[in-house]
Amino acid sequence: MFCQECGFELKDDAKFCTNCGKPVATKNVETSNPSDKTVDQEPINLGKNKKDNKSNSHNMMNGKKISNNITLYQDGKYRWVYEMGLFTNPTIFWLIWKIFFFIILGFTIFASALGTFDNVLDCLKSFGYFIGGMTLLSGVGYVIYALIMGGKYIVIFEMDEEGVNHKQCPKQAKKAEALAMLNRYGSLIRTEMYSEFSKVREIKAYPKTNVIKVNGLLEHNQVYAEKEDFDFVLNFIKDHVPEDCKGK
Repeated sequence: MFCQECGFELKDDAKFCTNCGKPVATKNVETSNPSDKTVDQEPINLGKNKKDNKSNSHNMMNGKKISNNITLYQDGKYRWVYEMGLFTNPTIFWLIWKIFFFIILGFTIFASALGTFDNVLDCLKSFGYFIGGMTLLSGVGYVIYALIMGGKYIVIFEMDEEGVNHKQCPKQAKKAEALAMLNRYGSLIRTEMYSEFSKVREIKAYPKTNVIKVNGLLEHNQVYAEKEDFDFVLNFIKDHVPEDCKGK
């Protein structure tokens, strides 16, 4: 169980968050029909400020349980929290690796065009050295990042007929932003990503790692869902994106 205010992991019977001190919302679930459960609880804190949260709380107080993880709230949005093991799931590491790979590739091509290398072999050797060094540094940096995050990447997802939002839990987002600023990469860090379904150009599903890649022309989002929820989330996305990218 996680605190809906700051995202801190709590014991199942906790009444107050040990991180921020906020009271933990209680849940009253109807068990007569498992497929049509209703929940009376405080909403996940997704607003940018307290005023936004207060104005949206009425629509988000009551919800219908779609599964053990996903709830459909009265505002028409599906919400769920996904917890990814950073040491057991390589998804984020490969994402970081690919970003640096293409940066180095672009730099190598540019340097080659300027005549920096005497021949193609020297160019390939330099590129190989850069990639090897980058992989080593990325691996060390990733391990440090994973340790700082407690070995977990916790995301709050919000999805409706218009699009899907991927937002790192507030506590982790603050850590990630602070870490990025220390390394002078603050402008590159994104702790939140929204994909508008009408602008999606490609969908790629990876059931083994619980990842659905929702790619637009310039925006690349990753949606995570537990195995029991994977088909539901994937089919919902497919039903709301343009026809020409459903089969990709």
